[in-house]
Amino acid sequence: MECTAENPCGGQSCIIARRQNDDFVYEDVVFRERGLPVRATCDTPPTAEQARAMAEATSGVHSILVGTAPKEENEPEIGRPPRP
Repeated sequence: MECTAENPCGGQSCIIARRQNDDFVYEDVVFRERGLPVRATCDTPPTAEQARAMAEATSGVHSILVGTAPKEENEPEIGRPPRP
């Protein structure tokens, strides 16, 4: 499904839907701080300058994937039944 201003894609992080709902769009902040235009839709590929700005803004930022963090004994996996 093509993402347009009239018909947002509906994805959880759809930038059009987030803007329409006054939700935070991190890439918009990054681009505006650097004087770059924001992407029109989720389907709009970032320019080289936008991609570089996001890479610089997120450099050194790490995330942990669900299920990779150490678990306490008998702690259930997220979305899974407890271990016996």
